[in-house]
Amino acid sequence: MLTLDPAVTSVGGMVYSAVPGGTDTYEVYSGTSMATPNMSGTYANLLSFLRSYCVQNGIAPDKIGHAELARDLIFSSAVLLDNGSFLYSPRKQGSGLASAAAAIENYTKGAYLTNPLEELGHDPEKTGVYKMSLELKNDTAETLTYGDFETHVLTDFLMTDEDSVILNTLNPDVLDGDQVNVTYEVSGSPVTELSLVPHSSVTVDVTVTLSAAQKAYFDEYFTNGAYVEGYVVFRQHSSDLMTHAT
Repeated sequence: MLTLDPAVTSVGGMVYSAVPGGTDTYEVYSGTSMATPNMSGTYANLLSFLRSYCVQNGIAPDKIGHAELARDLIFSSAVLLDNGSFLYSPRKQGSGLASAAAAIENYTKGAYLTNPLEELGHDPEKTGVYKMSLELKNDTAETLTYGDFETHVLTDFLMTDEDSVILNTLNPDVLDGDQVNVTYEVSGSPVTELSLVPHSSVTVDVTVTLSAAQKAYFDEYFTNGAYVEGYVVFRQHSSDLMTHAT
């Protein structure tokens, strides 16, 4: 089955970095050698917070549980990056730009997804129907309400050059309007809003269905198959908090 790589993005460009040669020597570097320690620090900061939070609130520490929780918080609260018009593909940014601050805020003031990275694999029968069940969890002492559901469905953008050759630009193209239909259900009933009482969770079944015209377009121009990918976003009422699945 296809797996998503990268899973998440971290700051790695134009980083002011310590270098050998003295006690006060620095240079500017870019690359995964910068992004990896940045991501490690983000994850470590979040783990440190979760340990302190448990001590302050009388919760028994759980190293394995905290590691899994930190992963879910980072993936579901990462900042989604765009090119000025459309969100970047998950193949370019994973679940977004990791932020310890956003993860902590979602945990203490909002909800998060326990399965924020959904890899649906291949659709060999070309049904054009993609289903996922997303668990939204509220670990706070407040009742939280979410609405304004958004699903950003993306594929690759094609262009025709001056010689009439069709090229895959590997840039995002948004599927919306009559190209795709998205439904949200809880226990088989359609929903447009969710309320989570304190220390509870709810599972939302999301179904993305391509139109017959869009499937025909893929058959004509993507004879070896096409990527259908994107993000499902839940926004909290009365705040700027959001959580998303990739």
